Order: sequence, then C-alpha cells, then structure tokens
Amino acid sequence: MNVRKKQTRSKKRVIIKQPLSPNTVALSDKLQVLFTKAGRLIANSSLPEIFLVSGYIISRYLFNADFSYPSEIVLDIALFTVLLTIIYRIFRIAVGVHGVLAVHLAALPVSYFLYDYTNAFKPLVKFFLIFFPDATSFEKVVMLTILLSIFFGALSTIFTRLVRRYAPNAYLPLLKILIFTVTFIFASQCFKMALQIWKIRSELAYKQPVISLKQDKSKVVSRPNIYYIVFDRYANDETLKDVYKFDNSKMLQTLQDQGFYTRDKAYSNYPFTMQSIGSTLRMQYHTDLYTQFKDSAQPFQAGFAYRTFLDNPPAMAELKKNGYTYNAVSSWWDFTRKSPSANHEPSQSYRLRVMGKTFWASDLQRDIINRSALSPLLLKGITIGGFPIIQYDLDRNFEQIFHLQMSELEKIVASSQQSKTPQVTFAHVLLPHDPYLFMPDGSRVEYDGERTDKDVDEYTKYKNQLEYANSNLAKLVKNIRTEDPNAVVLLQTDEGPYPKEFRGIQNAKRYYTPLLLDSAKMKYKYGSLASYYLPGVTSDEAAKNMTSHVNAFRFVLRHYLGYDLPNLPDCHFAVGAKFNLYDYKDVTKQVSPSSTSDCTSSL
Repeated sequence: MNVRKKQTRSKKRVIIKQPLSPNTVALSDKLQVLFTKAGRLIANSSLPEIFLVSGYIISRYLFNADFSYPSEIVLDIALFTVLLTIIYRIFRIAVGVHGVLAVHLAALPVSYFLYDYTNAFKPLVKFFLIFFPDATSFEKVVMLTILLSIFFGALSTIFTRLVRRYAPNAYLPLLKILIFTVTFIFASQCFKMALQIWKIRSELAYKQPVISLKQDKSKVVSRPNIYYIVFDRYANDETLKDVYKFDNSKMLQTLQDQGFYTRDKAYSNYPFTMQSIGSTLRMQYHTDLYTQFKDSAQPFQAGFAYRTFLDNPPAMAELKKNGYTYNAVSSWWDFTRKSPSANHEPSQSYRLRVMGKTFWASDLQRDIINRSALSPLLLKGITIGGFPIIQYDLDRNFEQIFHLQMSELEKIVASSQQSKTPQVTFAHVLLPHDPYLFMPDGSRVEYDGERTDKDVDEYTKYKNQLEYANSNLAKLVKNIRTEDPNAVVLLQTDEGPYPKEFRGIQNAKRYYTPLLLDSAKMKYKYGSLASYYLPGVTSDEAAKNMTSHVNAFRFVLRHYLGYDLPNLPDCHFAVGAKFNLYDYKDVTKQVSPSSTSDCTSSL
C-alpha cells in the first residue's frame, strides 16, 4: 500500500513539473508581454503628450462632425506631433535624470498649454505676462512656453524626488497610472470618433450624381458674363418693414433704376445656407437626398452631401462646358471658402505652406490652430532664402475677408471686357449675417457683435450692418452695370435672419427648429432679397420666369444658352434641425399661404 501511494504521488509530481511547450503558453501571458512592451514604448516616447492633445483635437472634431470631415484633424495632429516631440525631448534632457515620470509630469501640462494657448493656466499666464507686457504674439508664446516649462519642470522634479525618497514603491505604479489614464482617454476618444464616422458613413460616401442636360446650341442667344451674388441673411422688404421697422426703399429704388427686376415677397426654398445655395446651384430640389438619407443616423446627420454641390456646382459645370471661366470669391464659411472646381479663387484665406506644398485650412483646422500656440509660431514661420519651410498666412478676420471680397469683385468687373472667355462669378458675402461688425458708415462697432441684445438690441445691430451692406451692394451693382453692361446679375439671399428666440449654441440636444415656427415666423426666416438684371428680358418675362430661387440658373441656361430646363414649382421645405438635415417637410403653405404650387413630387 505504501509503495502504491508513493508511486501515485511520484506520477503526479512528474505531471505537475512537466514544462509547457511554447505553443501552449497562455493567451493571458502573451497579452501581458504585449502590454508591457507597449507600456514601455509609450512611457519612453512623446506618445503620452501626443495622445493628450490628439484626444482634445478629436473631441473638437466630434463637436463639429456635422460639417467637418474626419480627415481634417490629420494636419493638426501632425503639426502637434512635431511640436510635442520637441518639447518631450527637451524635458528628457532637462529632467530625464529623475526618470520618465518626471519627464511626463512636466511635458503633459506644457503640451496642454500649447494646445489651449488662449485659455490654459490663465492665472499663471497672467502673472508671467507682467514681465513682458509689450512683447509681440510670437515673443509671448516663446517666453510663456519657456517660463511654464521651467515651472512645471521644477514641480515634476520636486515631486519625483519626494516620491523616490519617501515612497519608492509608489514610483512605478504612479507612472503606470499616468500612462494608462492618458492612453485610455485617447483610446475612448478614438472609439467615439469611430462610432460617429460609422453613423454618418452614408453621408461621407455620397457622390454627386452625374446629370445630363439637353442643350440645343442653335438656340444660343449669347454668352453673357454672369454674377451670382449672395448677401447672407438679407431679409425681404416685408420682413424689414414688419419686424425691423426698416425702410429699404432706397436700395430697392437703386436696383430698379439700374434695370433690375425685384421679386416681390420672395422666399428662399430652404431655411439653411447649404440647402438653399446648394439647390440654386444644382438647379433642382433635394428630392434625391430626402429619399436616400431621411432615415439615416437620426437624430444626427452630416451636411457632406450639400458640400458636394458647393464644391462642384452643376450650374457652373454646365457653364464651363460652354467656355465659361468660373470665379469663386471665397467667404470665411467653410463650405464656400474653397471651391475645387473654380478656375479662379481670388479671396482664399487661411493658407498653410509646408515645404512648398499648400494646405488651405478648414474651419476646424483654423479653429484648432488659432486657439493654440501654433498660431503665433506658424505666423512667424520658418523661411530660408524666401522659401517657406513652414508658414501660416492669409489669416484674415471676417472684416478683412469682406473688404477683400468687395475688392476682388471690383477687379473681376474691371477686367470683364478684356477677358477672352465669358466669366461666371459666385460670391457668398456674409453680410448682414452676424457677427455684427459694422456701423452704417463702415466704422467698427463698439458693442458686442454677437447675436445678443447685449449693449444694443440685435435688431439695431442687424440694421446697422444692413445699411453698410446696402452701400457696398449699391456700389457693386452700379459698377457692374457701368463696366459690364450686358452681364446677367443674380442677387439672391440664401436665407432670412434668425428669430431672436433661436440663439445660442446649437447642438444635437439644443437646436434651432424651423418646423416649430408659426406662419409669421416662417415668412421671417424664409423672406429674402431676389433681384435680377437680365439683358434682353422684359420685366414681364422676368416676373413670369424668375419665380423661385431654384429657377434662377434654370432660366439663365434656358434663355441664353438653349438648355431644356423648364421651371420648377416655387416650394419651401424645412427640416427638424441642423442635425436632421434630410427629412424634409413641405411648409409651402405656411411660408406662402396663397401659393398654388404642387410640391409633393419635389420633396
């Protein structure tokens, strides 16, 4: 019995001690090795700093995901990667002797400061600025970065030495916690971004359908120069009288004296810019978008489908087929800031040049750059022999862009008769759209320029800016009629002003909802200026054909260039919000109670 027991125990011991094959190592052990290696790689590099700032950049994208492409954050992350790697290396040399914990404890807050330069560590920054009050923006960011680096470098050194002396066993856990926290936050932001991209994947993948329009070239009357000019949120006469108590008869008389036909009580087809201008430029209603996207990703939808019509407008494509040169007078708004299909873009802004390559910064990219230390650094730039290694320029404010637009339009008009090809010019002018920057004489306002009643009632702010817009519009119209008398001029507002009750931050939980407006407010929001100069067309013909914003280019192409483009009914559609962009509802009767248009098939 004793022998058998000993033999059994012996066999058990042999089984227990038998070494495991490399192929049978537990998966958990492999993961542990992988995580250990990854942790060491992250800890011994600038990745924590890059993860921190990249997480903030992604959160900024998520806040703007309805209009910003995911790819737009790549440029900003690349710029910060270079900058933060330099910062990390400096701290590695300065405090690296105390370990990587000290390096990251110093580099992380400085990295955050560089990202949020305008807001980070305000009390500390305010104190440091006392020592160089007259410094330039570039000098300030350099000096503040140096002083904050010294400050946080000293704090991290003191903290790390205290830990090593009094709690040495806590050093490694603290480092692991720090690395894990930063990495986890970055990973969670990436996950949120992936979910968002998945939600809007259909809008991101949208391709503008190819259209084939019939043209009888034997019916071509002429190829006049064409000006399509949008003064954003310019209300119609009815709204100006009833809501703003403003007499706009002087401007309307100016247009009449110049031979313009102004559509009485005109209303836009849609309540938002991208929908309205997009419909005008594609010469049709967004029926296909309603069918394709109305049920997708609610309650959040992205506006990329509309952007395709503004990037490559069908109306401009047809005109280019007829030998036209397309001029896009760029605005500060993202969707009309850059026009890939334009032959000439004289007022582009926000240019980043890197090793001879040019990147035009989008709204999102510009916002991230301008709130960070990158702005003064890149504006200073690095050039060698006049060649820009890296340079950010044309960083114009809204006022500068408006004056540049007026100047470039004047140049286009002046050169119109010398051009070898007919010209079509599209200008999206963000006036009287807020921010309210101008008094009637063009001087800068001394009150808050936002859509508030702070300092001055918003209606007064709007009227002041409208008067200045009128003086510029009147000058532009007279200039076109004098220098380019046979040109077609299309003056159309994209949308009316916003009612006061719809102010403040717009997001998926709080948004402006046109569908909730009563008929009077519908007229207010949709009411717009629609005035046209059409050479060779009588007022009666214009009244018969220029019946709706969507028909503007349909008539021009039909009348002058022989296209088969009959008019569409004058319809008005609304969506639930700027985050529900395709589920249209027919509000024609609310906007225009006397309308007899059948809009069922145009939804």
